Amino acid sequence: MFARHAKRSTVTTEDVKLLARRNNSLLKYITEKNEEIAQLNLKGKAKKKRKPEDESRS
Repeated sequence: MFARHAKRSTVTTEDVKLLARRNNSLLKYITEKNEEIAQLNLKGKAKKKRKPEDESRS
């Protein structure tokens, strides 16, 4: 709905949050899960970046 309005074919987390904004408990849950996933992605990216450096040192 919001993605179509913005002329996008991909639904983002912000679109989902907009749909859930009137249900506070659902919005809180979605926001927390989004932050968890973002933290996991950052940790995963940091590990991937470090790995080649470790291999070059060996």
